[in-house]
Amino acid sequence: MDSRGDDQPPHPPGAEFRYLFEGNIGPLESAVETSQNSTVDAVEFEAGDDDLLKQGMGNFIEAFGAEEPVCLNSPVTKITYTDDGVVVDVKNGKRYQARKALVTVSIGVLQAKKIQFEPPLPPSKLDAIDGLPMGNMQKVIIDFKDQPDFMAGTPPNSWVLYQAPDNSVMAFVIRPLGKNIAIGFFGGERARQYEQQCASLSGDKPLPPERQPCDEKAVQQTRAALVRMYPSSASAAAGASAPLDIGQAVDKADIYLTRWSLEPWVLGAYSAARPDAWHLRETLGQSICSYQPASQQEPATEGCLRRLYFGGEATGRPMYNGSFAAAHEAGLRSAREMLHSLGEEDRAAASRTPTAATGQ
Repeated sequence: MDSRGDDQPPHPPGAEFRYLFEGNIGPLESAVETSQNSTVDAVEFEAGDDDLLKQGMGNFIEAFGAEEPVCLNSPVTKITYTDDGVVVDVKNGKRYQARKALVTVSIGVLQAKKIQFEPPLPPSKLDAIDGLPMGNMQKVIIDFKDQPDFMAGTPPNSWVLYQAPDNSVMAFVIRPLGKNIAIGFFGGERARQYEQQCASLSGDKPLPPERQPCDEKAVQQTRAALVRMYPSSASAAAGASAPLDIGQAVDKADIYLTRWSLEPWVLGAYSAARPDAWHLRETLGQSICSYQPASQQEPATEGCLRRLYFGGEATGRPMYNGSFAAAHEAGLRSAREMLHSLGEEDRAAASRTPTAATGQ
């Protein structure tokens, strides 16, 4: 017999998973709280297995673009776009001229107005930037190295959701590529709060990835979760120098953290569409022509020379939800559009060029 009484209806099916569901679909997938996220973005996101790279994503990107003429330590300060082309000013004093420019900086950089645009970006572009703010995601990477593998019973590359006694939720990748490593994830407001513990030490330069005293709150929360997930079954017979549980192993491990909200040229993890703003990803990704703000509210969409193109993960389809795949697809799309436009301009110029008359 149900002892709750007539005035206490039974819990709906699955109610016990509510916090796990909300914690995953919001902070841990979209990097913002569920109430701050577009429902379309959340539903369209095609979550699946991640392909992990042994050497890391950074090394992959560096190798992928090894043959490209990339200028490092060259933050852009101003982009001027006219019918004649584009001029890009860089902090080190250099200036680059081109027919077109592709802007792939993060939404965080655009919102912080770290780059001046002349003429200013039109209202439609500013609305898109405002509707796709950066979310927050912090990783706590614990490398146990040659310590006992307390997680050996968990399959490699496992994505694990953890709900704490206070119903807060975090996630882990356990044993990536079979290594004795645990990677903890905090998302949304919780990630922002943990990273802000280090804000006074960061300044204009990012902190090194190694564990800092200001990271202790995130580290200790990660340690507490692992202790509950992997209760000790070891005995003192293992030897005084060997950790008796995973908590002691964490204390001896090498620990690294990300703090993307404090990275001055990123200012967050990745974009997250506000409610009812999912369509602004497409708006942000549209190229624009030069225009005169004094006489035009928006640039023309036809019969003009497109000068500025926009890429990056924020312009990707909702199915990719701020991932590397979104940035890659956006890059391919932008490249095709720019090449097509350049070809049209060249053909138009050639048709206007007078040809020499020939005689007999």
